[in-house]
Amino acid sequence: NLTMSKIFNGGVTSHVIDTGSSLYSCGRNYAGGLGTGGTGTNSTSSFKYITNNVKTITLGTNNVALRQSFIIKNDNTVWGTGENSNGELGVDDADDRKIYTQLSISASSISVHTQHDSINTYTAILTNVGDEGKIKSWGYNGRGLIGDNTISNRSTPTSPADGAAAELDGSTVVKVAPSFSYTGNFSVNYVLTTDGSVYSVGVCNSPMVRGLNQSDLSETEQRTYQKLIFNMKSGEKVVDISTGHRNESYAALYLLTNMGNILVVGSDYANGQPSGCDNYMPRYVYRNGQFVSYISTA
Repeated sequence: NLTMSKIFNGGVTSHVIDTGSSLYSCGRNYAGGLGTGGTGTNSTSSFKYITNNVKTITLGTNNVALRQSFIIKNDNTVWGTGENSNGELGVDDADDRKIYTQLSISASSISVHTQHDSINTYTAILTNVGDEGKIKSWGYNGRGLIGDNTISNRSTPTSPADGAAAELDGSTVVKVAPSFSYTGNFSVNYVLTTDGSVYSVGVCNSPMVRGLNQSDLSETEQRTYQKLIFNMKSGEKVVDISTGHRNESYAALYLLTNMGNILVVGSDYANGQPSGCDNYMPRYVYRNGQFVSYISTA
């Protein structure tokens, strides 16, 4: 019998962390993503003990398969298992793993950017001494999501390019919010820093999704983090971000401010979901306690 503390779903897998910080998993074990030591036919229909001292788990699931699993242990060390053909495990090679293998970083959180062609990019907020609050990314980089001014895959956690978004390099990141389409027309990562700044990186077919006029961006700028520009009230700043997406053409970034207002940037369509504004400048959709028509001024 398990006394559960946290439950996670990976599409065709289930994962439980009990009150003693032990991890149990079950389900389809594609490419070793369960971390049980086997693959494929070694899938299990009952929970199996995996490891202990686990704080949380991040699951990279697409095409009805668990591609990779990452755990953060109580000491903030990061461990991964599963498919690794594009360096998605961040362990400095391209060999799949069947058991959890430690990465070179410590982190407070890991975000997965799942892309349409069964490939993933991961971004971690670091807790390493001297690097607290900085980000590193690894895995597939064909759409520039690692932000290192290349489109080369990375098999080790990699920092954004030197000199790109210098303010981001000197800031503390508190959240990473991926947005993607299953047809690959846009793949964007957003990050929020403690001072309320938001940055985006990646490529999309619609300039609105980046929060920037992408038609004015060079290839280098699409592969490096760029700061979004806001027109908000005096003293107002962003405290949380979230993304929404429907298919290859429609996506939005939602911004919650310290005054309880909501802004949105992105693309809209007939029935208003997600509530984008067909503009790359963030606009208010909820302000002063009520929903409003898209307003671009503070």
